[in-house]
Amino acid sequence: MSDEWIARGLVALVAVGVLAQAAYFVGNRVLRAQIAAARPVDIALDVAVGTILFAGLVPLGLAAGLAPLVRALFLRPAVVPDAEDVAYVAVLLTAVAVGMAGCGMHAAGRSIDARLGLAADGALRRTVGWFHGPLGHHPLHACWALATAALALLCAAHPGTALAPAWLPAVGAVGGLIRTASVLEGGSARYALPIEAAATAFVGWRLAAIGATPEALFFAAGLAAGAAALAAWGCWHRGFPRPTAPRCALGPAADPAPSIPARRAARGSDRAGRQPTAAGCSRTARPATSASRARSSAPGPSTSTGLTAARWPSRCRRERPGR
Repeated sequence: MSDEWIARGLVALVAVGVLAQAAYFVGNRVLRAQIAAARPVDIALDVAVGTILFAGLVPLGLAAGLAPLVRALFLRPAVVPDAEDVAYVAVLLTAVAVGMAGCGMHAAGRSIDARLGLAADGALRRTVGWFHGPLGHHPLHACWALATAALALLCAAHPGTALAPAWLPAVGAVGGLIRTASVLEGGSARYALPIEAAATAFVGWRLAAIGATPEALFFAAGLAAGAAALAAWGCWHRGFPRPTAPRCALGPAADPAPSIPARRAARGSDRAGRQPTAAGCSRTARPATSASRARSSAPGPSTSTGLTAARWPSRCRRERPGR
């Protein structure tokens, strides 16, 4: 098989990525619109986008696009020590295995999430939320960058005799922008950017020592373009968005153990609810709990805002408004 097939496979790899990311983006927008309108989620669309596309067709497309290159890497002699070569192979295999596991967990989590209501058990909803969110997105995007770096180093460690097209790195940069779109869509930018930046620096250092081939530059350009795009996006927007809350996000009345974001939001509203008094003291409105609601039903003063009675410092008790 000639090196021309390697270039064709890499171009097909980027084409599959563009189509898959476009289908994922459009499918997510349709599903989110259904959720926002309180309409039943189209489970067929959800399974088609999450399971069939990303857990089935995308891995097949990756295998078909990388097959000519991987075969050539097995046949070419290595120009680096055996230990270094084995280390690159180990990183590649680990990244592919963990990344595909994350992709499968995300596909399963989002499909279950589509039919899971707030009345379900809190532990079950948290588990599904983890599969749909962090356990699905973060390993996939981190391992995507690591696999790209390993492929760049393997291509440099196993150079071919024929030169690939000079435009191949430009196509690789497009592939890096696809990874950036996926990272931003999944809310993994805060975790993926340091990994991508470190991998880009390490790959650049090793390519300067080993020597770069067009195939190596294909993956290196994708890695650098993705990291640069993420950094530029974060600078322009002054930060990165938090992960989208799963559809089975915890409800305040259904689970007695709120999540960390919920506790942070409660603390934020706690600070916003503090009102100064004439003596410079402050009172804090706290969210109602089942115990406080029971106390508020007892005879005595109560509030009409659904919050518990304000807690006053002892030195301010004589200066309550209305007394």
